[in-house]
Amino acid sequence: MAEKNAYTVAQLADEYFERMIAGRWKHPNIVRSRIEKDIKPAIGSLKVEDVKPRHIDDVLKAVMKRGAPSIANDTLRWLKRMFNYAIKRHIIEYNPAAAFDPGDAGGKLEHHHHHH
Repeated sequence: MAEKNAYTVAQLADEYFERMIAGRWKHPNIVRSRIEKDIKPAIGSLKVEDVKPRHIDDVLKAVMKRGAPSIANDTLRWLKRMFNYAIKRHIIEYNPAAAFDPGDAGGKLEHHHHHH
């Protein structure tokens, strides 16, 4: 049991990538760069079971600070999938990203650019 509980987000992300993305996706490097650039630096060292919604919020805010709402949306999508995967593997019981939707990831910012 011990090693399961020490599972970090970085390990989860790597395993998720290896099992679910690599070899199945046409452009796995896009997912890889989301993981390496946005997910791991922010929450990679946390234990999966310690991740709270506020951590997800921090990740999304950091991405939006770079001015990238569409990337924030993407990152949220991968976080949700990763944590769902962790639930299936019995690492955690609930998905800390589940409460967030694209509006929280800056999705609604995009409409401001279309003033003519």
